[in-house]
Amino acid sequence: MPFKKADPNIVQFARKVRLDMDANAAGRLDGQSKICNWLWNRLKDQVEARLTELFLMKWLPIDDEATTKKLLSEVYSEIGLRNLVPVLKDRHPFLRCVHSSPLKNVALRMAKAITAHRKSKNGERAGPDVGWIKYKAWAKQWMSLEYDEPNKGWDVSEFGWLKLSFGTDCDGKRLSLKVRMIKPPKHITQAHTCRIVREGKDRYYAAFTFKKQKKAERPLPRVAYIDPNLKNFGYALDTEGKAFEIQNLQKLPEVERTLDSLRAKRDRCQRKSLWVDHVHADGTRSTHWRPSRKWTKLDRVITRLEIKVREQRKHFQYSLANQLFRHYDVVGIGDYVPENTDHGKGRKYNRAVRNRSMHGSFKDVLKWMATRSGKRAVVLDETGTTRICHVCNHVVEGGIHPSIREWNCPQCGTHHVRDENASQNGLRRLLEFLRAGADIPKLPCLGPVQIIGRCDWRFHPQGWQGTPNGGANVNSMRLPEYRQRCVGRGSLPGGDSRAPETMRRFA
Repeated sequence: MPFKKADPNIVQFARKVRLDMDANAAGRLDGQSKICNWLWNRLKDQVEARLTELFLMKWLPIDDEATTKKLLSEVYSEIGLRNLVPVLKDRHPFLRCVHSSPLKNVALRMAKAITAHRKSKNGERAGPDVGWIKYKAWAKQWMSLEYDEPNKGWDVSEFGWLKLSFGTDCDGKRLSLKVRMIKPPKHITQAHTCRIVREGKDRYYAAFTFKKQKKAERPLPRVAYIDPNLKNFGYALDTEGKAFEIQNLQKLPEVERTLDSLRAKRDRCQRKSLWVDHVHADGTRSTHWRPSRKWTKLDRVITRLEIKVREQRKHFQYSLANQLFRHYDVVGIGDYVPENTDHGKGRKYNRAVRNRSMHGSFKDVLKWMATRSGKRAVVLDETGTTRICHVCNHVVEGGIHPSIREWNCPQCGTHHVRDENASQNGLRRLLEFLRAGADIPKLPCLGPVQIIGRCDWRFHPQGWQGTPNGGANVNSMRLPEYRQRCVGRGSLPGGDSRAPETMRRFA
């Protein structure tokens, strides 16, 4: 039976919930994962054996169309690979200790990996080349347990608890495990799938997948454009004249410097050390290579910090995208991504630019959040937006050096703030792009937008709302309001001497 196509009106999203595990429960999940890892390696052997048989049939040659078709379907189709699992279960009875859903999904994941390799080899897939499937070492990568059918093999009907079903033992008794979830969402009973993953050495999570109806699109009068930068994450401007500078993720450079120091210490340790594990009755010894204790300790700390950095990056991007679409119907962003070249400030600066930039992944997050919210995200070509005067359209020859933050137009004499001028030009291009579509009613004029207020958007992982100097916290549940305020000579609170007659202030 053919698989059903995904409904374009349904949006999927996931929620990750931490599990409260003791040593016994963690050991049982590790055992299930090891068996799935073993199955992956055996399926790889089965696939390569069939490819070898196909090669010999072509080389001899042997003309057997039925056998060739059967071998090809077992290698290059999801159903064919999935049907190899029951044969291995009959041959190796210990596989019955695992529920059928995780075993089936091991075969499906391998089928997807083979398909991605074929598309990459034929040029049908954009991005880097995808290699052939490899053996997996469980000690290096924990094999996740995926239950892809609603309430089959897992149960969350008792709020706060997750019950997992395993396979059967030698006596035919069903094995199961019941663990407590830490702060599960209220709508946990509406989950469709469940996937058990491990991060680090002792943190276990359950990733639940939910489905919701996509919101219908409505007229799009509220528009904002973001000009991405290196000095800050971006400078945004909307059609109402509200400008805000989005600050980069704070304290990330400090954590990265700590990671570099720890990696240097780990690399100086002894990577391998021979350990004696067990002495058998006949006097023989089972030995294998293990890292030294110092290397293992440092590697555990590095893994924990890497997970922390990755989660903070994701939190920053999703919080920012969610806050933008809470207030705007269309969000445009420039296609700028830092190049992997020499920026003229040394090797450390070039490496920091490559590692800390999140502009590429943020565009994907912005598009996904727009689909989920029934809004629209547009990525535009921002070439020339910085050196073009938004008042008279004069183009500065040779461009403007990044160190120049303010400049005067040589033709009309207008004083420009670098990022603000780029946002003006980007917003104009966004409005022209939207006006070209027939489904967009009443948009503002395409001329320059008068700035009525400026502020900063800052992110804090704990949702800190006490942002000083009139700033706004991106992660807060509400955004500050623009308040009208007359301004005399001198600078406004927050140190912005070029702010116009109104400003944005934290409410």
